Amino acid sequence: ALGYRLSKLSFRLIDRTNGHQHYPAVAMLAGSSVDWKVEPLMSVAETHLLGSTKGNQVGDTVYTEMNLLMYITNLFLCGKNLNFVRGQFLAAAGKLYKNKQKLALHQASAVARAAVDFIGGVDSRDYGRESPFQPPTWNALGDDPQMKGALDASFVYFSHHYMRSMLLTRDFSDLPSNGLLARIASRKKTMRIIFAVGVFYEGLSSFFLARRHSHQHCEVGMRALDFISMYSQANPYTFENKHLLLKAMLQQLSNSPEAGATFLASISSARQNKFIVEEGLACEMASYYFFSRGDADKSHTLKRHAAICYNEWGGLAVARRVDAEIRDIFGGDRLDNNEIIVERSRSNGNINPKKRQQA
Repeated sequence: ALGYRLSKLSFRLIDRTNGHQHYPAVAMLAGSSVDWKVEPLMSVAETHLLGSTKGNQVGDTVYTEMNLLMYITNLFLCGKNLNFVRGQFLAAAGKLYKNKQKLALHQASAVARAAVDFIGGVDSRDYGRESPFQPPTWNALGDDPQMKGALDASFVYFSHHYMRSMLLTRDFSDLPSNGLLARIASRKKTMRIIFAVGVFYEGLSSFFLARRHSHQHCEVGMRALDFISMYSQANPYTFENKHLLLKAMLQQLSNSPEAGATFLASISSARQNKFIVEEGLACEMASYYFFSRGDADKSHTLKRHAAICYNEWGGLAVARRVDAEIRDIFGGDRLDNNEIIVERSRSNGNINPKKRQQA
């Protein structure tokens, strides 16, 4: 709380003293270190955008580019349309590559690669025309010695790695033995929003594996739940839905009768706070739960809604994975994408599939 008050005081002092040349630096430090712990993430993104704009006006090239990277990263984490995010990151990465700014290039490359893969599939080569720069494949990005030497490189990489494993590949075989949260704690890193979201996905991965294999993975998930719970108390806008989803998965593992209601609360919270990717994830996890309870209709509705969320986000490869699961689990006698409308009610969180009326 003190850090946030000091952050707001810094901005007020800039206004009172007409010290706008300092705004880019304050926006970068406050937005990346403090404000995201309290404010809605889109609000923090707007702070970084203003910092980049003012930095460009006063000729502060360093903070102009740093704020721009944070702005696009926050848009990505908010679930902004992937085609837009991909274009922004490829353009930024191309400029960083041209200017040989290796410290910032890793983060831009990691998000650009993740966005490209979520759209087109693993190691897709469809980069568009936004930049001559082509981000390395995911494996090459992790093995690049120059990337490993960049600032916060391994933390950024593994944050996206957990996200990619959970959303796209469902391959958890090459995750680190000492996870992201343990690495952050051991090195006493300054917490950033990308790391916090990475811990959320680490917890999801752990509980997902525990449900499929054994409860030996639960410990990591429980630590992630405690971590996200702490941030949820200070910033429910960004972390409430994440906390509820992790809590629901733990409740499912312990056979709690409250799990179903908690899953649905997570979906509602994600929708209310406009995290469309996490709404899709919560629908997926809830679908598994209700299927295990014998409610195939509800499971199918939730799974289909997840695919629609991913399509709306622009994650076409992720949506295809879900569509394949629907065919495998429910067969071909269910409704196709072009035969249903899902009404995403913003008021009560209900999911209501309807057959499309014939013209």
